[in-house]
Amino acid sequence: MSKSKIEFDSKNIIFEFKTRVRIDDINYGNHLGHDKLISIIHDSRMNYFNRHEISELMPNISLGIIIVNLNIDYISQAKFNDFLSVHIASGDIKNSSFELLYKITNSDGILVGLCSTTMVCFDTNRKKPVKIPDIILEILKK
Repeated sequence: MSKSKIEFDSKNIIFEFKTRVRIDDINYGNHLGHDKLISIIHDSRMNYFNRHEISELMPNISLGIIIVNLNIDYISQAKFNDFLSVHIASGDIKNSSFELLYKITNSDGILVGLCSTTMVCFDTNRKKPVKIPDIILEILKK
């Protein structure tokens, strides 16, 4: 397989999530399906946000966080019952958008994949991008 185009900097890790590959995650090729890897990174991100009492939809402050870009570099297969660690690191932070990077490894330390999501903060009432709130900036820089 080719080298990943996603650059993951371990110095910027802000969260670790552990999970196991379930039988429902296995595709016809007998390994973790691409759609299930997306679900795993979504689950890890939601657990990260939840830990800080943040959600992708916060109606109390008219804020939504949407994914505008998703990249996945598959490095190796994960099989049924493999334990996976998902490390989340902060990437580029701009005025209204931020990047989260994901490094997925199995319990033997073998790299399964690298992923990135670009998230945009927007006002749910006006339907326009807004500056990243301080509450989110604080957790991205920890």
